[in-house]
Amino acid sequence: MEGWVKIHSKMLKWEWYTDTNTKVVFIHCLLKANFEEKEWRGMLIERGQFVATISSFAGEVNLTPAQVRISLEKLKSTGEIAIKTTNKFSVITISNYESYQSVGSKQQQTKKQSNLTQNSKQLLHNNLILNFDNTEEKKENISISNDIDIQKNPSLYDNEDFQPQIIKTEDDVLRERFEVLQGWLKDTCPTVCKVERQLTFEQFKSLMSLYTAKEIAKVLEKLDEWPDYPKKRSTVYRSALDELKSMYGERTATMG
Repeated sequence: MEGWVKIHSKMLKWEWYTDTNTKVVFIHCLLKANFEEKEWRGMLIERGQFVATISSFAGEVNLTPAQVRISLEKLKSTGEIAIKTTNKFSVITISNYESYQSVGSKQQQTKKQSNLTQNSKQLLHNNLILNFDNTEEKKENISISNDIDIQKNPSLYDNEDFQPQIIKTEDDVLRERFEVLQGWLKDTCPTVCKVERQLTFEQFKSLMSLYTAKEIAKVLEKLDEWPDYPKKRSTVYRSALDELKSMYGERTATMG
């Protein structure tokens, strides 16, 4: 029935249940999702989907935009949600929405569809989504991929749904990744965060011109395991670069 969602007690064993921010973000997504598909500004927003911006979402759950982004990244990585982004808003989809909000009959689920000119509206919707997927490949050189070797937080570097086509320059794409990195460091690498001079955006750009984000993340996690790291080194950039050279070899920017 419209107006409620089902939450099973097995959610107590859900991997993000003790992550307060991510739990709040996901429950908010469940409550915001459309019960029935609706037209919105020429788009078909389907059952189990809703439209949001990071800033409005953050205000609704009393979190910072960075906290919301990090939690959404986590939820994407484990398949709870999917996100498609335009230059003004995002369409968030709850995966397996029927398990949270089922209806009594097939008639209820399809009655709205019978009143729509489905072909034209679905074509518009598909074009909106598929065009984003096609442009994803163009930014492969700066993509950040999920990998089982990143043990502490693999979802942070899952770039499957990142939408570079809404960004004007490569710098803007890297700034987005740098912002995520800052939140990830606070959650995952507290020892690194104690070093006197933290990684700057320009230094992050320099590292990304030589190494992949996965390699950088693995090195930062390794540095975080050094108990005397803040005393031994005063600069995250220099120690990270030295360790990258040691682990992956010295590279030049022309290597791509």
